[in-house]
Amino acid sequence: MEHFFTVLRIPEDWDRIQLAVSYFTGPALDWWRSLEDSVDLRPTTWENFKIELENTFQTINPVETARNKLALLEQVTTVRQYATQFRSTALLIPGITDEEKMDRFIRGLKLEVQKETRFKTPKSFDEAVQIAERYEGVTYQVQLPRTNNNRFNRANRYANGGASTRFRVKIKGSINTNFLLRCHEV
Repeated sequence: MEHFFTVLRIPEDWDRIQLAVSYFTGPALDWWRSLEDSVDLRPTTWENFKIELENTFQTINPVETARNKLALLEQVTTVRQYATQFRSTALLIPGITDEEKMDRFIRGLKLEVQKETRFKTPKSFDEAVQIAERYEGVTYQVQLPRTNNNRFNRANRYANGGASTRFRVKIKGSINTNFLLRCHEV
């Protein structure tokens, strides 16, 4: 926000406060409205405003909160989404080592992905993410069923103007969606 004020050349404290407040929603906006009614409690300098805001909304120990969140974080989406959430939480922990990030990341992976990632013995957090993403990509790619040795179902070969085949897409190991392809002969 400080950089924003510099770029827009907003030097006055009250103008800075008003601009910041214009972005408030929910509990932050309610907090500000309660201060507007009382001139004595309302911060008049930018520094006091920041202090009051932090005292009201910052968790008591944000590093401990981030560590707890990281310890409980588990993959329930794709590896990429999990890694993104993991990284943003890890950024809140100053001094976290790459080894600790790697260990906690692997522990939170789905069991199947976790086993494969551990088997490949990554040397860094980034390498663990790459291994997990590759494994997920290979495991959950489009898979054709092997119900018939022919490429096309003979009964439907000339139905609707062309040959057709059905295949399933396996997504996240549990959701199946059917697709119908029609191949027209020239």
